[in-house]
Amino acid sequence: MLNLSQVVDVTTSLTLEQGQVILDFIKESGLDWQYGTPDQEYDQRVQAVLDEYWPGTSDLKNIKRITGKAVYLAEYEGSDVIVKSVTYDDTLLKADIHDMGFVDFIGEAVEASTYIEPGVQVSDDKELILTMT
Repeated sequence: MLNLSQVVDVTTSLTLEQGQVILDFIKESGLDWQYGTPDQEYDQRVQAVLDEYWPGTSDLKNIKRITGKAVYLAEYEGSDVIVKSVTYDDTLLKADIHDMGFVDFIGEAVEASTYIEPGVQVSDDKELILTMT
């Protein structure tokens, strides 16, 4: 069985075209994909933040999980999206907010993946930071 994290490290530095190629490959590969290591409690916490700030997000599938970080594929408003979750850290939150502004600025000039509003959000318990691109 193949794990997506063995194939590609999904990051926000992908262009829209590169991201679509990866998503199409995943959907149409016919391979028996093993998504990231199951952690239902963590995934439920991520889904709760998505429900609050990106209502209607569905089909959440973990593709990479390491301690304190997870990357997911999901569907939001009819589009395939990438959701990232990390353990809360004040410095990391500031960096994510800065990166969002920079990436969205670049996205105005060249074709690039951009953040989906509200961009960067913190869970109510201040344990998770989530982004959607």
